[in-house]
Amino acid sequence: MRKNVIVSAISLLLLLAAPRLAQAQSGGAYGKLTQVFEPGIVGATTDYLESVLGPAKRKDQLGDTTFREYQVGGCRVEVTGGDTVKTIAVPELSSGCSFDFAKLATNPDVTGPVSAFGMTFGDLYRALSLPDIEFRRDCLHLCGNAAAPEIGFNFVTPLRGRLHLSAWLYLTGEEKDRKGKDVFDLAEEFKSYLISRQGQDKVYSVEYDISREDSDRAMGLFEDSYVNAVQIGQDN
Repeated sequence: MRKNVIVSAISLLLLLAAPRLAQAQSGGAYGKLTQVFEPGIVGATTDYLESVLGPAKRKDQLGDTTFREYQVGGCRVEVTGGDTVKTIAVPELSSGCSFDFAKLATNPDVTGPVSAFGMTFGDLYRALSLPDIEFRRDCLHLCGNAAAPEIGFNFVTPLRGRLHLSAWLYLTGEEKDRKGKDVFDLAEEFKSYLISRQGQDKVYSVEYDISREDSDRAMGLFEDSYVNAVQIGQDN
């Protein structure tokens, strides 16, 4: 993702997101990202996308897929597709790099605005109002490099039709969740859990399988952890 390119009541979600929402709206990127981070952008023309975001800063070709990178007020946006958009992602959410997630929400109680920056995985789960959120296999051991170690967690859920949303949690060892828990410790707990079920070799080589039970266990551990990257796209 970084190379190429995401339980309380909804009223509590809006209350907790409000301070970060105010910060995010102060950035110039918020309005533009809100305009394009909606289900209709997948399949839209690149010309339309660039009428909002401006021209791409970088463009690379790999087979039939074009990778584009945009800089919007200091916010990096990554897009794949040819003449039309297949996926669009914000790989690093921040106070100056966010959008109104309410446009993606499927829970009718979410009327917005809800800043993507400041959402936890539990908030995301409730905003989507869907039981089918799945943890995808990612690197849990010796990821990144010695200078910048990193652990990745990827949760995927359907949106509408063939659309899906991916939400990432990247850990460098300093993150705290909404309740002040050390998220790296939670990651270690999940890694130990998988090792107990499937063995160290499979987990360390990222060849482990993920069951429904495993996804639920991950969601339970990271419910209060902040989402720090989001992508919407189309199933292959």
